[in-house]
Amino acid sequence: MLDDAGYFGTKKNEKGTSKYYCKKCDYSTSHTGLWNKHLKTTKHNAGQLLDDAGYLGTKSNETKWQCNCGKQYKHNQSYYRHKKTCTYTPP
Repeated sequence: MLDDAGYFGTKKNEKGTSKYYCKKCDYSTSHTGLWNKHLKTTKHNAGQLLDDAGYLGTKSNETKWQCNCGKQYKHNQSYYRHKKTCTYTPP
């Protein structure tokens, strides 16, 4: 239907009705409103695809919180939950 660098097109489903398909994002729909909504999404416009975990962008291995026992956490909530049960006492 639309052609922009080969990303857009139409597919035929089993019923023979055409639906919108974005090769760039592997997104398809038969509703024009949903298609227009997809064209405005960050995923489509930024050119980033979802990774296996379902998150946009790149993963960071950066840890911000570290317990005295040596465990490291990316999120404050995880660190806080650990601190409630940690029995480590520094020597």
